[in-house]
Amino acid sequence: MRYVLVVHYLANCATPSLPASPNAPCAARELAFHLDRKTGGLARDIERGTNGISFLLRFTLFNIVPTLLEIVMVTGILLVAFNVSYVVAILVSVVIYVIFSIRVTEWRTSFLREANNRDNESNSRAIDSLLNYETVKYFNNEGYEAEQYDNGRVTDCHYGHGRARSGQRTNDLR
Repeated sequence: MRYVLVVHYLANCATPSLPASPNAPCAARELAFHLDRKTGGLARDIERGTNGISFLLRFTLFNIVPTLLEIVMVTGILLVAFNVSYVVAILVSVVIYVIFSIRVTEWRTSFLREANNRDNESNSRAIDSLLNYETVKYFNNEGYEAEQYDNGRVTDCHYGHGRARSGQRTNDLR
């Protein structure tokens, strides 16, 4: 029900305006950027960025703000109905939980960053190989490109299993 009430707001007002085409900033990059073949990684970064903004807005609006409001209301009720020791106990519990959550999230983020970097490398290799199809065909390097992509996936193996356990899916080009 809470999603239905603010769908119009999120769709039209809450999402920051992004450039009409992400190609303009990419085309404005220096020649070395294009020669280093980072196009595939850039595409993944743009996708992750837009998904991250959307997630952050939804999470803040639907989870954090209502939870803080609930904590304030419960604290007020307990303050009126009982003595201050109940309020202190609840606030200490919440602070301990928040500190624990932040520490675990920071620890987990290092693993996710490494997995994202490896995913960018793999995706860059695959997309750039497809974008440079004529060059790969001309020099008869299909086998080499496939071997480089497979080698990147083999070294990425243990990161993929960790991501699958955490509920995220691994995107593979097959």
